[in-house]
Amino acid sequence: MVSAQFQPGNTVDIVAACGQQNHRHLALRTDPPQHLNARDARHHDVQHDDVVTPGQGFNLALFSAVGAGHVEAFTGQVLTEHFRQFPIIVDKQYGSHGRPLIGGCRLSRRRCSVSARPDDLYLTLHRVNRPQHALPLCCAANSACRTGPFWRVIGSAQMPLSPLSGKGLMISSRLLLSLCLLFSVPLVHADTFSISDIRVNGLQRVSAGSVFAALPLNVGDQADEQRLADASRSLFKTGFFQDINVARDGNVLVINVVERPSIASIEIIGNKAISTDDLMKGLKQSGLSEGEIFQRATLEGVRNELQRQYVSQGRYSASVDTEALPAPRNRIALKITIDEGTVASIQHINVVGNTVFSDEELADQFQLKTSNWLSFFKNDDKYAREKLSGDLERFRSWYLDRGYINMDINSTQVSLTPDKKGVFITVNITEGERYTVGSVKLGGDLKVPQDQLEQLILVKPGQVFSRKVMTDTTNLITRRLGNDGYTFANVNGVPKANDADHTVDISFMVDPGKRAYANRINFRGNIKTRLSEI
Repeated sequence: MVSAQFQPGNTVDIVAACGQQNHRHLALRTDPPQHLNARDARHHDVQHDDVVTPGQGFNLALFSAVGAGHVEAFTGQVLTEHFRQFPIIVDKQYGSHGRPLIGGCRLSRRRCSVSARPDDLYLTLHRVNRPQHALPLCCAANSACRTGPFWRVIGSAQMPLSPLSGKGLMISSRLLLSLCLLFSVPLVHADTFSISDIRVNGLQRVSAGSVFAALPLNVGDQADEQRLADASRSLFKTGFFQDINVARDGNVLVINVVERPSIASIEIIGNKAISTDDLMKGLKQSGLSEGEIFQRATLEGVRNELQRQYVSQGRYSASVDTEALPAPRNRIALKITIDEGTVASIQHINVVGNTVFSDEELADQFQLKTSNWLSFFKNDDKYAREKLSGDLERFRSWYLDRGYINMDINSTQVSLTPDKKGVFITVNITEGERYTVGSVKLGGDLKVPQDQLEQLILVKPGQVFSRKVMTDTTNLITRRLGNDGYTFANVNGVPKANDADHTVDISFMVDPGKRAYANRINFRGNIKTRLSEI
């Protein structure tokens, strides 16, 4: 009989281990320790789920024992009694795919023993989250379980269990053996083994040579948990496989793979603004073309990029849908359906912050126009991000040519109508103060008489500063130097603002470079006239 029972709130750590031959045990260590003084074996039959995730409950088959002796587990008739379901906290390193694991006694028609230690509660079947890379191990399916521990401490559980009864229960070898064969999964074996052979299953298009080239293990190498995990990661890095399972059959390393499907065909429907050829080139550059390995993340990235391209054209109502249809021989057919929608028309352009110039004057500086009766012919009311960027740059230059060198565009907002067919543009600006020209200087290595260059300076002191006039002056001086053979002359107009009196001092710096000389003159096309006469 049991003198100390599991009570609600007890915590258990799953610390399973595998011993030799029939003396193997799977232990649940309790906290606080529970003293179990019963010598009678008992077992609770198991209900199993398809998936176990953190926070999800499951039922558990248990042995209880005390002392240094053995607890007997019998095969025979099944008497079922279930624990209540309880949550388990699973170590994150085991991933998210829950699978059952079978352990405990080797099942047979005769009695088998489970080693016992004080304060341990022994389980026969429980669920853990499957390690990403593991070796198969099922005590029930082998004549002798491999030695050494084969499970880690994976977490703890709060057990709201009803007190255990003292009656003996029987274990069903048929049930456990069937569950083992049905649900056994690869399990990482902590022992090192020497690889006698390597077998790869599941290859279709990928050659075995490609697998072995990427595999950091060879026949004769010593394999352990870490090296097997590294091998699986190396195979995943090739991008050829969507699932890899590393297993062990004796000393044979078995690699089961599921290849990623390849792309059989690509069909694009509904595109007009962007040609099919351009779309196909873009898909190929992104890694999506016929014969390539299909990766859904790449397809999703292409879909989002196409969506952005249409938005940049003002087609806010455009949509891009993708389908990956299965095709024979582990291939897929990609179908991209595009609804380009219509280009949003500009309903209003509003400039906020202007005090010097009127709204009408500023609106005239935009090439984008609000919809009017001429828009049908000029098509200038269709919004596009690139057009707006160009208009804003011209807008800034327009202010600079009128002396407002500190003019700043603070922000630009583009809002849509509910149907995404209309656009409202708001430009927030700060005009600043108007600046005039202070002093004008000419410096550098002139090479040409200074008075001739000074006559070309269009900027005069006292004028309203204009960046355009300053640029025109540099072009005139450059052209004059070129007439004297200084073809590669460089002239820069350098403005210096004086905020105290709102003036701009301008210096034109001349770098003539080396004079260019004609080395040879070639004539082409002279069929009737001799070169000497030319």
